[in-house]
Amino acid sequence: MGRDLLGELVTRYLALVLIAVQAGVTVAGQPDWIYDIFGLSWDGILAGRLWQPFTHALVHGPWWTYWWHLALNLICLMMVGGRVERIGGARILLKTLGAGVLGGAVLQMLSSSVPFPLIGASGGLFAAMFWLLTIHADDRMWPVRLKGRNLAIGIFIAEAGILAAAWMLPGSGLEKIGSGCHLGGAAAGWYLGRKSLGPRLTKEDLMRERERREGAS
Repeated sequence: MGRDLLGELVTRYLALVLIAVQAGVTVAGQPDWIYDIFGLSWDGILAGRLWQPFTHALVHGPWWTYWWHLALNLICLMMVGGRVERIGGARILLKTLGAGVLGGAVLQMLSSSVPFPLIGASGGLFAAMFWLLTIHADDRMWPVRLKGRNLAIGIFIAEAGILAAAWMLPGSGLEKIGSGCHLGGAAAGWYLGRKSLGPRLTKEDLMRERERREGAS
C-alpha cells in the first residue's frame, strides 16, 4: 500500500506535471479562458482547437472549491498508475493513459451535449484501472475482494447507468460526472489489457499443444 502511494518514477513525474499545471491556473486566478482553450468542448473543436482531446486531461477544477477533483485523480494516478508502470513499464503506462484520455474524449463528445468544457484526467485513469483489472481478471482486488473481471463489469455497468440516467434526466447534474469519458477510457484500457495478455488459447490450441508435447516425448 505504501509503495503504491509513492508510485513509480514516471508516475511521480506525471503527478508533478498535474500539480504544476493546477498551480499555474490557480495563480492566474482560474480565468474562464483557460478552460475554454484547454478544456474539451464542441465549440472548441469547431473553432479549430484540435489539441483539446489531449489537453483537457491536464486541467482540473478551481483549487479552492474543487480541490478534491485533482486530489482524487492524483491518488488514483499514484496507486493505479504506479501499479501499471511496475507491471508493464513506463511505455505501457503512457500508452494506456494516452489511449484512455483520447478514447474518453471521443466518447464524451459523442454521448454528451453539455455546454461546459470537459476537464480532468479521469479518462486516462479509467484506462489504467481497466488495464489492471483485465491483467488480473481472476485475482481478488483490494479492498473490495472481488475478482478483477467482476469489478470491471460492475464499474462499467454503473457508469453506463449514470450515462443513461443523464440522458433521461437532463438538467439533473448527472451529466457533470463525465460518464462518457469514463466509459471511453475503460474501453481503451480493457483493449490494451487484452493485447498485453496476448491471444486467447482455444480448446483446439490446447489439444495441438498437448499432441506436440506427447509427440516429442
